[in-house]
Amino acid sequence: MQALEQYLLRVAPSREVLVGVSNINPLREGMLETFLKGVQQAGVSNYVVVALDEETERELKFSNVNVLYMPLQISKSQAETGDNHAVSALKFGILKKFLMLGWAVLLSDIDVAVLQNPFKHLHRDHDLEGMSDGFDSATAYGQIEGYDDPSMGWARFAQKESHFNLNSGLFYVAANPRTVELMQRLEMRLSREKYWDQTAYNEEVFFLSHDGYRSPGVRGRAQG
Repeated sequence: MQALEQYLLRVAPSREVLVGVSNINPLREGMLETFLKGVQQAGVSNYVVVALDEETERELKFSNVNVLYMPLQISKSQAETGDNHAVSALKFGILKKFLMLGWAVLLSDIDVAVLQNPFKHLHRDHDLEGMSDGFDSATAYGQIEGYDDPSMGWARFAQKESHFNLNSGLFYVAANPRTVELMQRLEMRLSREKYWDQTAYNEEVFFLSHDGYRSPGVRGRAQG
């Protein structure tokens, strides 16, 4: 952790860092090159690519890219979910290390096109700011919907809150105990369960405390 802290002090002294996680496949396909070109053209210098294999690290160092080598193994539970999902499931454990050192993280999947400096569009007033999969105000930010169960007689009508999920491929997370716990939970769940990381992410962010389950209590902001 000390080596990671020293590296972050050098590339992101403001204690905010854009993080992408990649193995060799996006590099070979040209996707990582496109991502990095957007990051650099947008003037983002406080970024790092976490390389999961030596070849990716070597190629990025040769290109003078900010790169950290973390040789993490894909868990057995994620081994047959496809390369993209398996790699994506690793990111929560990676982010936990950054958060524990006090760095806020803007996590971006490698397939995101960066056109402007994203740090200029953050509010920084919640634990988490994430991109919604919603397509209008109601689906992205929430709405109250009616529910009708005629079998309940006079009490047949109820209401529920509904919104689309946050996308786990682009989000900003502040460094505090709640977000560290969130990343810890997701890391543990995805190391044991064959589960889509985006589903687990939204469950842990939005599900209410109940019975023996306690929510990590993160406060979220949806970015349209």
